[in-house]
Amino acid sequence: MMFYFFSPFNILAILFLFLFLLFFSLGLYFYFLNVKIIYIWELFFLNNISWDISFMFDSMSLIFCSFVLIISCSVFFFSTNYMSGDIYNYRFIILMLLFIFSMIMLIFSFNLLFIIIGWDGLGLVSYLLVIYYGNNKSLSGGLLTYMTNRLGDFALIITICFSLYFCSWDYMYFYIFNDYVFVFMVGFVIMASMTKSAQLPFSAWLPAAMAAPTPVSSLVHSSTLVTAGVYLLIRFNLFIFNYNLNYYLLFFSLITMFMAGLIALFEFDIKKIVALSTLSQMGLMMFCISIGMFNVAFFHLLMHALFKALMFLCVGSLMYCGFGSQDMRFFGSLWSFNPFISFCLLLSVFSLSGFFFLSGFYSKDLIIEMFMMMDFSLFVFVMFFLSMFFTIIYSLRFMFYLYIGFCNYNSCFLKYMNLNFIISLFLLSFFGVFFGGLMFWFLFPTPVFVILSSDMKNMIFFIIFLSFIFYYFFFMNNFFMNFFGNLIFWFMGGMWFFTYMSTQYFMKAPFFFSFFFYKIMDKGWSEMYGGLGLYNNLLFFSSKSYNLKIMNMYFFYFSFFIWLLLIFLFILLF
Repeated sequence: MMFYFFSPFNILAILFLFLFLLFFSLGLYFYFLNVKIIYIWELFFLNNISWDISFMFDSMSLIFCSFVLIISCSVFFFSTNYMSGDIYNYRFIILMLLFIFSMIMLIFSFNLLFIIIGWDGLGLVSYLLVIYYGNNKSLSGGLLTYMTNRLGDFALIITICFSLYFCSWDYMYFYIFNDYVFVFMVGFVIMASMTKSAQLPFSAWLPAAMAAPTPVSSLVHSSTLVTAGVYLLIRFNLFIFNYNLNYYLLFFSLITMFMAGLIALFEFDIKKIVALSTLSQMGLMMFCISIGMFNVAFFHLLMHALFKALMFLCVGSLMYCGFGSQDMRFFGSLWSFNPFISFCLLLSVFSLSGFFFLSGFYSKDLIIEMFMMMDFSLFVFVMFFLSMFFTIIYSLRFMFYLYIGFCNYNSCFLKYMNLNFIISLFLLSFFGVFFGGLMFWFLFPTPVFVILSSDMKNMIFFIIFLSFIFYYFFFMNNFFMNFFGNLIFWFMGGMWFFTYMSTQYFMKAPFFFSFFFYKIMDKGWSEMYGGLGLYNNLLFFSSKSYNLKIMNMYFFYFSFFIWLLLIFLFILLF
């Protein structure tokens, strides 16, 4: 028992807890005193370019790092039991530590060269974590994840090449210039952020990455990796509005929110539902950035990290107790089987829906009210509120399958709860309940002044009421299944065919070309005129010349007779 308590997972979790307290205290200290520390160490100076190592310590980076550490603490506590049956525990620990190190390097880097090191490190380690189990599903999901993120790496490398124009890698020097180079730089930065944060048309990799272990999904694909793109755009906040590039980001983020919320209404895999919820919230953060609400986007990034990591850990606990089952139709009556998991999961779902005075309420309510004060077209307004409407509906559907009715799985549902499970869920539940209001007071010490009519204020309650009505008449009565059958589920399950277009259709042409090249060239012309064909031809001619050498008198008289015959025919014809 003593050895179990001092396992590597628990020791690292306690270390991350102390680091969280340190970085969070420093972040609040830097925020209230408005302190920024920039550390630059010049390595050498070459071709008018300063090759240096630079880091920036400010309130934003310190607070974000502290949230990464507290989520890592909970995940390592949770992994003590969840990964206990795995024989490669130390490999898992090393990969998770490499990921946390890459994320911290990305957070504190003030230099594009070190940003790409952390950025590419996140992509590589996430690929290794997705393929951790080594089955076909993990390998295909890992390949899609890595290849999609390589597009973002390429865009960021092009941005680094354009930064040579400013003779520095530090992006603080970019603010004093404003010319045509910014069009390309901002475009590639937005593209890199969209790939990492899984915005359309790069959204297919996030649900595919759910093949990773659940602790990986909680840390990597809910609260840190997917928010790296949002964090990068917040750092480059002054560039987004040059040349109206923010309108393109607004359109793609709005469609991503709408698509993810709509698809989650028809999904039954509990991990994919949480992944689609993450995708919808990433679209909401990108939407906030596109309309200029950078501080609100960062606030929602922190709150989303808390309740989404809690939701993933609760889902992992359900899978652990249900012996690996992920279909929510098999679950039911969760209150009677495990009240603690059901209570924590209920907190996370309510926080996702923006229930009053939970962490998600403070950020989402602020986003909705500040959006309603702005002037946008009717299309943007309708799409935004439809996305909020879908969030409430799939949350109701999720809770209905897990809490209402009987358990449809079997009688072997595990009720055992380990101390590590309880500690990890309790930590995130505590922060999810109390840190919303606390961080709202810290990050917005001046009250946010919102002026809305009573009709606009009551629209939120109207949407909630309409969600209950819509869910009752369309989902509880199997309306869509009865009228549309499996067609709409096939369409939604493929993410509007983006999954197929991201994998099969893009791979079909290269595979066809490679097969054509193999049959025509490798097994065709290259067989005849390549190395093997040339060898056979030379062997044939050498054998004939060898025969001429052996039977020289025979060939001499035979050739003499042939030449006489040809001369005779020539004389007769002419």
